[in-house]
Amino acid sequence: MDKKICLYIIFFITIFCDVYGQKPYVQLQTSGGYSIPLMDASNTTHFVDPGWNANLAFSMFYGKFGIMAGGGYQRNNAYAPFQRYIVDKYKEFPSVNNQYWTNAYGMFGPAFKLTFGKAEIDFFAQIGMANLSVPELPYSKRLFGQNVEIARYNGENTELTPFWKGGFTFHYRVYKSLGICLEPSFLSNMYLRKTKTSFRYVDAFDNNQNGVVDEVEFTEAPIVRDFREIVFSSANINLGVSLQLGRTPKQVKPVPMISVDDTVPVTDSDKTSEQPIVVTDDKKMDDTINASESGKIPAENKIVKTDTTDITSVDSLPSVSKTEIDVTDKSETQYDEAEAGFLYKAGELYFQTNDFENAVACFNKIKNDPNQLMAKYMFALSMCEMLNCEEAEKEYQLFSELYNHGDKGVLHTVYKSHQKKCLSDLEEQKKEALRRENEILANNYNPSASKNPVDDGIKGESVNTNKTTPGDKTGKFVSQDGKTYKIQFVALRLSNKTFPKMEGIGNITHEFYPKKSMYRYTLGPFDTEDEAVSDMLKVRAMGFQDAFLAVYKNGKRINTLYHAR
Repeated sequence: MDKKICLYIIFFITIFCDVYGQKPYVQLQTSGGYSIPLMDASNTTHFVDPGWNANLAFSMFYGKFGIMAGGGYQRNNAYAPFQRYIVDKYKEFPSVNNQYWTNAYGMFGPAFKLTFGKAEIDFFAQIGMANLSVPELPYSKRLFGQNVEIARYNGENTELTPFWKGGFTFHYRVYKSLGICLEPSFLSNMYLRKTKTSFRYVDAFDNNQNGVVDEVEFTEAPIVRDFREIVFSSANINLGVSLQLGRTPKQVKPVPMISVDDTVPVTDSDKTSEQPIVVTDDKKMDDTINASESGKIPAENKIVKTDTTDITSVDSLPSVSKTEIDVTDKSETQYDEAEAGFLYKAGELYFQTNDFENAVACFNKIKNDPNQLMAKYMFALSMCEMLNCEEAEKEYQLFSELYNHGDKGVLHTVYKSHQKKCLSDLEEQKKEALRRENEILANNYNPSASKNPVDDGIKGESVNTNKTTPGDKTGKFVSQDGKTYKIQFVALRLSNKTFPKMEGIGNITHEFYPKKSMYRYTLGPFDTEDEAVSDMLKVRAMGFQDAFLAVYKNGKRINTLYHAR
């Protein structure tokens, strides 16, 4: 097959692939500017001075490719250069009517658009027809009492002439779909039909060098007739405005606020029951927190047990697909480049202002995007700052395997500095928690009447302490069926929130919830459901009306009960 045919096929396939499925939009453009004669038109005996031109264009784009149609008008001064010619040759200043080269044209052709944010460049090539008007430039002189025509320039103006135009347009959007544009272009009838011109003149000179061409010199000089076919070309530099209609810009989705909906299982160790789970409402949870902090206790506390299924073993639960238990937010791989960039910048801003909880929320959305590897790195740094050292190390190792740029060594040094500080701070908090627990055990501590012995400020991991039964001095228990119960009363982005009023009921623990980047605060554990329900009523009376029970088996959450309605 001929190479040219192959190239044409590849070209049209490329255009089809880009255009297919694209929503079309219209672009209107008007501009005007300076016109400079080139090639034959720049010859002094054709009398073309720089002038001006104006254009109006209509384009229909499908993705990067489009069709452009438009027209314009160009006018170049002719009488001024003709006067200069007469003065230079005949030493006289003639009286010449205002005459112009004019060109009215209409064209169409393909266009190709490149976009760089608010800036765009359209490359175009057009062909069409033009009504090129050649000026009529006569010069007469009175010789021996008679008017004699000394020079005349004119041309053929009876036919439309094919013209073509090529160039590019630089657009910059200043407000929504409105922009300013700069358009350099080349307009010519080169390779097409040339324009016929005629120049007849008396080839007289000032032979006696007296400063004028006298009558004798005119009558003795020969008459020259110059017939030419010329290429009329010009370079145009225009400024204008453009307007795009029907184009839908890429919308950057706002960073979704983190919900307190944390009753849905999110890890491989979590399981869901066949019964529906009633999810607490964000507004209700906020109202509950506000009520607790203000000391207001609601008058009514309604209990509805939403699931009473007797679960004897984890294996008896229905199987859960990977999509149900994946800790990764599925939306993270569905963001386009602009949206992912927005989330990354938002996360950086939160990180710089030490708002690490919101930073984690942003980076968590895009950390598994292969084009946003730095989001995984920043996620690891944020987890270090939140003292979740284990999760930070896991994410950094994944980042280190994928990232191969030259600054990898610098990033490693920075991370190790954060990780070292994370481990140090976490160890200090653990020591403090152990010290306080030893003091409690030494004083024969009964959690039903005392405050929480463990600092709930330990970040990034589950701090599990046990509520004892009466007479149990070890602080441990073993349920007969292997199930334990906890009261979940709130979920927050903060890992160091304290609840002084709650510490008198039992041990407060928290566990990190990766899907929402939040911490679930619970009381317990309890070895019987009745005991847990009894304390849950106390919690609701203290303002946490949405408190409910979470059922665990072998340390794994398997169900939730007693959701408020």
